[in-house]
Amino acid sequence: MVFFVFYLLGLLTAAIRLLRRHAPRTPRQIVDTTAQSQLVVGLGLAGLFSFFGHRYRSAEVARSIGWEPDSPFQQEVAFANLGVGLTGVLCAWKRGGFWLATAIAGAAFYGGAAVVHIDEWRRTGNKAINNAGAIAPDILIPGTILGLLAARRFLPDDATVDADA
Repeated sequence: MVFFVFYLLGLLTAAIRLLRRHAPRTPRQIVDTTAQSQLVVGLGLAGLFSFFGHRYRSAEVARSIGWEPDSPFQQEVAFANLGVGLTGVLCAWKRGGFWLATAIAGAAFYGGAAVVHIDEWRRTGNKAINNAGAIAPDILIPGTILGLLAARRFLPDDATVDADA
């Protein structure tokens, strides 16, 4: 459930950044700012948080997922999270194709995790908070980012915000 916090924090970060702009905001600026905030916070900071949890509090995290502690696979998951987290944070400075590459890597990892969590719930009835509770953010975070990146392709740089919206 903690990953909903990162998702919401990404939205809050985008809202604050957009509200601080003095010039009119275009749809493209709104999409870009929201996508970047989700890449940096939803994937980046969440990935780093997960890395530290799986690496340095592995027994506690394993129990919260309904896993047996001390599996070496958890250390592999930690480093996968580190990779996604670092690339997400780098989206604060990098642009263009780097965003899409980061989104694809995050979607593959988080989407794969969602499939495993769903299968674990279905096969074993594992309703542990970080198994069943992780499914929605595992889909929501990368899905939002990929949706925003797809939408931005159809928005011109000079689009204007509808005053009635």
